Amino acid sequence: MTDMSTISPLTTFVTFAFAGIVVGGVVLYLALISRKAKK
Repeated sequence: MTDMSTISPLTTFVTFAFAGIVVGGVVLYLALISRKAKK
């Protein structure tokens, strides 16, 4: 593990991008389930 002070902007960007993809995937998954439930 790297120290918090040595994390590069690229690593920070990748971390936020990964978190965004996970959150987006969960939102899409819930949207599809709610859509199927309504039908």
